[in-house]
Amino acid sequence: MLNSESHDSVKKNVEAQTITAMQKQGYTLNAVNNYDENLLHVSAANGCFEIVREILNQKENHRVIDRKNKFGWTPLMQAIRNGNIDTVKLLLEKNADVNQVTYLGMSVLGLAAAISKEMFETVYNACPDALVNTVNDDITPLSVAAMKNDKELFLRLVELGMPVSTANGYTRTMMKRSTVPEIAVLANEDLTATEDYWNDTSDNIEVIGEPNMKDNFTFNDDEKTKEKLKLHLLSVVKESDKQISPNLTYEMFKFPKADFEEDNITEKSNVSSQDYKAHKMPTTNNLEKYSVISEDESTPMLRRLHSIRPTDIDMQNLSCNFNATLGFTPEFSPVKSPYVPADIGEENVFGENTPTPPRCKTPPKGTLLRWPQTKMIMVLKHFGLDQHISVFLEQEVADIEYPKRIFSGIQPTGSVHLGNYFGAIQRWVELQNSGEAVLCSIADLHSITLPQDPQKLRENVMLITATLLACGIDFKKSILFEQSKVSMHTELCWVLCTITTMARLAHLPQFKEKSESLKNVPLGLFIYPVLQAADILLYKATHVPVGQDQAQHIQLAQDLAQIFNRKFGQTFPIPHALISDNRSQKIKSLREPTKKMSKSHTDSKSRLNILDEPDVLLEKIKKSVTDFTSEITYEPDKRQGVSNLINIHSLFTGKTPEEICKEAASLNTGQYKLLLADIVIEKLSPIRNNILRLTKEPAYLNEILKEGADRATELATNCWTEVIGKVFGNDLRDVKNVKNTAKVM
Repeated sequence: MLNSESHDSVKKNVEAQTITAMQKQGYTLNAVNNYDENLLHVSAANGCFEIVREILNQKENHRVIDRKNKFGWTPLMQAIRNGNIDTVKLLLEKNADVNQVTYLGMSVLGLAAAISKEMFETVYNACPDALVNTVNDDITPLSVAAMKNDKELFLRLVELGMPVSTANGYTRTMMKRSTVPEIAVLANEDLTATEDYWNDTSDNIEVIGEPNMKDNFTFNDDEKTKEKLKLHLLSVVKESDKQISPNLTYEMFKFPKADFEEDNITEKSNVSSQDYKAHKMPTTNNLEKYSVISEDESTPMLRRLHSIRPTDIDMQNLSCNFNATLGFTPEFSPVKSPYVPADIGEENVFGENTPTPPRCKTPPKGTLLRWPQTKMIMVLKHFGLDQHISVFLEQEVADIEYPKRIFSGIQPTGSVHLGNYFGAIQRWVELQNSGEAVLCSIADLHSITLPQDPQKLRENVMLITATLLACGIDFKKSILFEQSKVSMHTELCWVLCTITTMARLAHLPQFKEKSESLKNVPLGLFIYPVLQAADILLYKATHVPVGQDQAQHIQLAQDLAQIFNRKFGQTFPIPHALISDNRSQKIKSLREPTKKMSKSHTDSKSRLNILDEPDVLLEKIKKSVTDFTSEITYEPDKRQGVSNLINIHSLFTGKTPEEICKEAASLNTGQYKLLLADIVIEKLSPIRNNILRLTKEPAYLNEILKEGADRATELATNCWTEVIGKVFGNDLRDVKNVKNTAKVM
């Protein structure tokens, strides 16, 4: 008890010191560790309640409350995983999304059910509607209750409406294996293939070029060997091995004798030599040869040359403790605070002395496995390592290399201001000039979310086109097009709408903020983020440059891509947000320097527009709000107004704030404003003149947009054809049991 109190006291002191440092020095939630976890993730995982509260007291931080780490874990999931119920309640109060799912298929409610009934009830009471969304999870709350043999929780879930008769195969398998008769009896014994949740004869799998298994994979047939070949649960043989999750890198598993012949697989299969060589390229595939190494016949060992873990995790230098009882479970974050005592280790998420299921999932429909992949899976299955199969399959999918493609869009809402210019347009130009493939969409479909005058909308489309060209977008290098001219944006949007939920969309902060000021909220505003996801996925974009306020919308696009890939087969790459953390994100209003520069501000003097006349720019800068201190110093926390002007100066000239302050040491604020006005006018005048020149040539602008739409349509058609083939099944040869279906109807 004394140790516990001492630990709590130390923890509180550390939290207090950390919060003081955060308030004094500032912090960013864009800084992440090797697992893409920021300060909020780590604080939630380690039960640092006061630090979490300090972070969430800043309203702008609510935008990243549901940001996922590399394995799909949100701060809420990590707080649940570690049993930090006070932190969980706080995150739920701040509208953390209960509908999130890890990349391996466990939802927030499923995880809460795995921890305790109290944790489940806490999360469920915060968002009861989320339970219905867990029915299609790979690991449902029902399966968790069954594997824990938790009769009370299982019956509670059934009482709440969780369906038993339509449960997925994995859930039914866990129900059958349960030692609680009331649970096991509910499993329908007539259903087949539930005991073997994944098998290499699945209808979803097609094996290409399978040779005779005996040619490459042979075992001794004597009775003694057969007895040895019986599969047993794997045990960790050394205490030191508990420091890692079981993987095949280390010689830690003892197995009966088995031999692989070192024959050339391509000579005994139908896989062409060219295809096989491409498949073996180390840059595109993580498939390595297996061999059984035995120094003496009694203790042969299975060795794999490389770990099955994602390649960007450095296992050699990893000092964190992994949960050995769960097999390969990267989604259970290994992050540990240095202040957590060493004797507090990772416990089995399903509780001590409870059966832990193999981590198996049905592979995506349409998965094509070449013989080397199939042989690898057979090895895993033979040696009782079924829990690694799904990870291997996901790694194979992750190794698909998509061409780097950058997508971004801008709404045609009139003249752009400096925040738009430095935060978005200039970044696109830099990416384009660095040789990247960039698509720039004029998002006119998004602009009609709220009522628009058609004539004014058309004028704004022409104006934004001229602005992009004048700022440096090269329509020959990049694809510049009008969103509404590619109809597949809305078609894909509808498909994506069918795989997301209203609860998921309602949690997005932008909808909450914008809908508060509207008496009648249009449906378009609600599904706006789904259309945004369709914009990105339609071109199989890999990167999306956005501001911090759009980060959650990119997260939605990532989630929808993963849901679609799981449901219909690998189709979309997972897009990554390119979030800039430079001063372009800190351009503030000239009238209220605590708020960002925005078109929505009622005072036109609050922003510097690219199309402003020189005398207008001068007047706005002269009237900008500063303070009563005459000297020029850069203090963003104390002197927001002057610091905002210095940021603008820095962005135009490339000088650091320190250099600017040194040069302006002899100036007062009034004189400095005149200096800055001259710089802004000098930089913006050429752009403004080019915009005015281009707007006088609408036919030329229209031709550029038409050419861009043609190029965009070509890319979109390829993707959309693939999507409709998977969603609607456009090949009659794939249709089975038509006659039987007709009889039933």
